[in-house]
Amino acid sequence: MISRRPSEWTPTVIRRDPKDFVLTAGGDAEYLAAVRGLYGKGKQAGTLEFKNHFYLERGPYEIVAVVDENADTEPFVLEGKFIDLFDPALPVLTRRAVLPGTQALLYNLDKVADPGRPQVLACAACVETERVGRNGYSFMVKGPAQTTNVMRVLLPRKPVATDVTRSDGTPVADPGFEWDEESHTCLLRFENAPEGVNVALGF
Repeated sequence: MISRRPSEWTPTVIRRDPKDFVLTAGGDAEYLAAVRGLYGKGKQAGTLEFKNHFYLERGPYEIVAVVDENADTEPFVLEGKFIDLFDPALPVLTRRAVLPGTQALLYNLDKVADPGRPQVLACAACVETERVGRNGYSFMVKGPAQTTNVMRVLLPRKPVATDVTRSDGTPVADPGFEWDEESHTCLLRFENAPEGVNVALGF
């Protein structure tokens, strides 16, 4: 990136409606030629580079979109420890390759705020009444009927007890549970209920 003082700027006026650049085939040629010419001038001249992706970080969230509209057909590769939020199974990944024409929304587990505290990191429901104890973590989740809640929960260690009950105390039959030791997260899966489902994790 070239950083210049205002006194070093070179203004250029292109007298065209900006929408013509995108609505007309090849309409961006004039604009790109102007940018390329300006970028290559002066003491801090550089070479204009074209990339096939957009990348954005917001807190622990990382957003990537890779376009398929130029000659660059390479995927955008992220490495680290992520929850893939666009995958309904909420898998934990150490590498994610985003192909041209696709997007990704990832939760970076290395950027969790207060990683020592039990917390829900991703959920297909609304989390309420959280309680954190020395040896346990409990909460209620509410979601629309006839939908499945899949959630990933950060814990200090693998739970020794998992209780999932309806608001009337009835146990939820066969809730899905998976533990990922590398990320210290558990995956829970059960049917949502508007009146709420209570979850208690003992560790």
